[in-house]
Amino acid sequence: MLYASLWSFKASRLRSVLGQNEPTKDKMNSQDWLNKQPDWSRALLSDLFLGRRWLMQMGEAAEKFGISIQYSTSYSRHILQSVVIPSVTQARVSSDYRPGNDQSKSGITAMFVDALNLVPSKDTFWSTGNQPGNPYHQDSWNDASP
Repeated sequence: MLYASLWSFKASRLRSVLGQNEPTKDKMNSQDWLNKQPDWSRALLSDLFLGRRWLMQMGEAAEKFGISIQYSTSYSRHILQSVVIPSVTQARVSSDYRPGNDQSKSGITAMFVDALNLVPSKDTFWSTGNQPGNPYHQDSWNDASP
C-alpha cells in the first residue's frame, strides 16, 4: 500500500501543478529510468511481484487523476506490463539525444511498442548545431545536426 499512496500523492500533485480545470488528455507523466529501478531498489530484486504492483499502482493513480504515462528507458517487461495499464499511452524508443548518439536505431523498438498499441516517441533533437550550455558540457558544433 505504500506505493499506492506514493503514486496517488505524486499524481495529485502533478494534476494540481498542471491545472485542475484543464482538459486531461494533454497531461502526461514521463516515468524515466525504468531500466535503473532494480539497481536502485533491492526490494525489486527480492520480491518477484513488487515490480508489477509498483507499475500497476502507478497506472491506477494516473488513471484516477486523468494523467497518461510515458515509459522511458524501459525494458521489454515494462512495455509488456503496460498492456493491462490503460494510462500508459506511449513509450520512448530512443536513447537521450546528444551529439554522437545514433538516433536512427529506434525502428525495431518502435515496431514492438506500436504492436502493443502504445505510441512510440523519440527524445527531442537539437535544431541547431551550436547548443551552448547543454547538459553534456559540449559547447562545440554538432556536425550531425540538420
